[in-house]
Amino acid sequence: MCRITRLRRMARNDFSSSRQEKDKIVTLACCGDIADQAGCEANMVFDPKNCGGPNCTIAPWLSVRGGARAVEFYIAAFGAVEVYRVEDPDGNVVSRLSVGGAEFWLSDESPEHGSVSPGHGAGAAVRMILTVADPDAVFTSALKAGASEVFPVSEGHGWRVGRLVDPFGHHWEIGRPV
Repeated sequence: MCRITRLRRMARNDFSSSRQEKDKIVTLACCGDIADQAGCEANMVFDPKNCGGPNCTIAPWLSVRGGARAVEFYIAAFGAVEVYRVEDPDGNVVSRLSVGGAEFWLSDESPEHGSVSPGHGAGAAVRMILTVADPDAVFTSALKAGASEVFPVSEGHGWRVGRLVDPFGHHWEIGRPV
C-alpha cells in the first residue's frame, strides 16, 4: 500500500473530521503546503523540504529466480538483515533487506508483469554498488557465499572496489572511497 493510500485510510478512519478536512490532511501530508487541496495525484508538486527521513528514499528492486535462496545469499554474503517479507503459498517471496541501513528489495521474477531476472535472458539494466568500510572482507564473504568474481578488489579512480556477480545474475561493486 502506498503512502497516499495509507494516509487516506487513516484520514477516513478519523470520524472527528469533515470530508474536506480529511482531504486537506492527506494532501498536505503527501505534497506539502504547495499542493492543491483538491487532490494529491493530479496536482503533486515535489517539495524537497518534505523529503527528509524514512518516507523519502530510492531503493532498487531486484527480480530473481529463487527469492528465498536470494535472501539467504544476501544475508550470508553481505550481512543483510531481512526487515520485511511476504511469501505466497507457492514460495514466491517479496523481501526488503538492509545492509548497514542501506535498503533494497527483491522478489521472485514474474515475466507476466514485466519483472524478469538477469537469468531470464533479457540481461540487466542495473548494477548495484555497496559502499562499506572494508570492501575486501565483504567481497571475500560474498565469494564464499557463492558469488563469482568479475574483477578483484583494487584501487583506482579514487575508490577501493571490486566487482562480482551474485548467483542470480546481478552485478555488485563492493567498495569505498579512498
